Amino acid sequence: MRDRSNPLIDFYCGSGTDHRGRRFDELLRLDDVQLERLHDYIQWLFPTVTASGFNPEAPTLDATTATRLRSDPVAQQRLRAAFVRMLAFYGLELDDIDPGDPDIGLAPNFQARSRTWLTPYNHNYRRLTRILECLGALGQRTYARALCRCLEHLYRTEFGGAIGDRTVSFWRRQTE
Repeated sequence: MRDRSNPLIDFYCGSGTDHRGRRFDELLRLDDVQLERLHDYIQWLFPTVTASGFNPEAPTLDATTATRLRSDPVAQQRLRAAFVRMLAFYGLELDDIDPGDPDIGLAPNFQARSRTWLTPYNHNYRRLTRILECLGALGQRTYARALCRCLEHLYRTEFGGAIGDRTVSFWRRQTE
């Protein structure tokens, strides 16, 4: 799937870097503090059709690139790895024993991790929106739906005031 004219495909295949010279696997090894502090990696790990207002250096996802990434098993494995890493960042964990109906639950460190992002108007809500959109565009709609169900559960419980109605409505639209 290598294509020297497409930095996103090169990045996802492991032969390229992001705009700062970081490889895909390097980004997955960032610790939680770095993932919270840095704001220019999420656009590379979870590309969408919308250009980033924060990171104009990040490529956008076009139909040809999306098709190629959806059809490449290595790219799909890497997308899953990025998804699992970000879930861990949020204190969530994936149970995909049944790949047709995966589930996302709270990890043992959820309480500690949730203090970082489950606050009103948190920038991580935009990251989660990007993740949901990317998963759908790259053929992982079951993961997007599982994440949305988990986020809706958090909204319906003690975190409803932090997340907000508009945010949950937007997340739902990403998975329809």
